[in-house]
Amino acid sequence: MKKAVFSMVTEEERKLPFVLESIGSRTNQEHIVRPDGYPNFHWLHCTSGTGTLIVGNREYLINPNTGFFFFPGIPHEYFALTEPWETYWITFSGHTAMYTVEILKFKPYGVYTNLDTAFLGSLLKEIYNEAVVSSPFRAFTCSHLVYRFIVELRNCIDTSASGHRNYPVRIQPVISFIESNYNKTPSLEDMAAVIGVTTRHLCRLFKQSLNITPFDYLTGYRIKKAKEILISESNPTIKEAAEMSGYHNTSYFCSVFKEKEGLTPLEFKRIHKSG
Repeated sequence: MKKAVFSMVTEEERKLPFVLESIGSRTNQEHIVRPDGYPNFHWLHCTSGTGTLIVGNREYLINPNTGFFFFPGIPHEYFALTEPWETYWITFSGHTAMYTVEILKFKPYGVYTNLDTAFLGSLLKEIYNEAVVSSPFRAFTCSHLVYRFIVELRNCIDTSASGHRNYPVRIQPVISFIESNYNKTPSLEDMAAVIGVTTRHLCRLFKQSLNITPFDYLTGYRIKKAKEILISESNPTIKEAAEMSGYHNTSYFCSVFKEKEGLTPLEFKRIHKSG
């Protein structure tokens, strides 16, 4: 991947969730000045050499395993300090692009260090290889791959800064605890103890990361398991399904289930399982 590819996108393809606009690499990145920013979302990371990024009236050192991400229209400038300054980049747009990057808690611009750029580079090469294929489904496949890249990028950023309390990685041990103990009665104190924080702080972390409370997550996971139990081969009764998913009051279970799913457990079972 030693050159740039720009996509030709039809009006219909503009309706896709994600649209690959361009992708490529530079063995020696040229000096870029964009006082009005770039019209699409833009990711770039460095694999060798060093450069400087100027954004938000600040200068950042961009060396190997460092990358930066911009929303459209963010003024910036970047240039090499030591050459060759090798970079990989991708730009994208799409019908749901803004919504997705906001849900994933990307800021309008950010600089990220200690990244697994070998892994990110392999994802970009996969997109690049698809982008140069002559196929009527190329835009659709690229849309899928761009989405995958954004999610994996978020994971890489979270992994490189795992102590950042705003990111889902911070609460992953609690999520694992909930999913292993959903059929018991884990308290908020039990959940907070998993990562050694106060209950108030745990609720704040969940709100920042997932926009729900820990008990909302527990309830959602219990209902997910209840649906799987209800249509299992063991053919449990509603009372048995309630108990197996952590509810010891069948009436309350039915009430919560209907609130979440819009139908009773029995109705759910009838439309998913014959007999």
